[in-house]
Amino acid sequence: MSIELVGDIAEERNLCDFENLEDLIKKFIHSTSLSYLKPMFEKEIGPRINKIKKEKRDLVSNLLGEIPLNSQEGDIQNALLHILRDYIACDLDVKYDSLDPKIFQLERAIVLSPDTMDKQEVSIPLFAGVSFGDSPWKYSHKYEEKYKTNFLNVESKAPPIPKEVKEKARKFSSDYLTSIARTLEDPVMGNLLLKNYDKFSLPNLLMYWIPSPQELKIEVETVEKDPILVANNLGRSFLIDNWFVKGEQPYEHYLLEFKKSRRN
Repeated sequence: MSIELVGDIAEERNLCDFENLEDLIKKFIHSTSLSYLKPMFEKEIGPRINKIKKEKRDLVSNLLGEIPLNSQEGDIQNALLHILRDYIACDLDVKYDSLDPKIFQLERAIVLSPDTMDKQEVSIPLFAGVSFGDSPWKYSHKYEEKYKTNFLNVESKAPPIPKEVKEKARKFSSDYLTSIARTLEDPVMGNLLLKNYDKFSLPNLLMYWIPSPQELKIEVETVEKDPILVANNLGRSFLIDNWFVKGEQPYEHYLLEFKKSRRN
């Protein structure tokens, strides 16, 4: 496929368009992830993991031995949680590549009413995303024009999930819980995990896809603005006129409340 990408992240990664999803994902895989390096360091991966875990365990022990000031307690707790997440992720890094989450912030441009004078270009997420097994994806965006407010509603049905993908999702859940169990067995990291167990729930499985333009269901709801002509002079706001536009929200009660004169 060839889709125009827009936004800061597309410019940062020098992405104008792309031909296939594989090439796009390659640009966002962390080149230092252990699974990426595994073919080159097959014999060294085990000792390397153990070394990383030891470094993180020692760091946690040092932080727990600190006598923090009141102003430092929050920072130390956040640091401990960050290290704990990295420690648990060590075993998963051996088997799975990591993606830069910025990939899911990529945007695409769609053109509304291309055959009229009211041509409008709006940016929407490139990827549609839902919890694994849910459907459809829905996205809403509000954008302003001169005399109206538009609400863009986009929807896309999730693609079918093959049986082998469901099996891989189950396998990842098993690997994740195994890493949690191994962490609990460690005296230092296990105690830290027990204190923060509520922050490490079951795997949060999400499914992303890039809908083709034909697959997107796009609706635009327009709300006309309430026009009021006002002159702000002499420290006052003079109401010159107001007029009715079909579809506008009623506002007469506001004018009655805020008028300072007795004129009708």
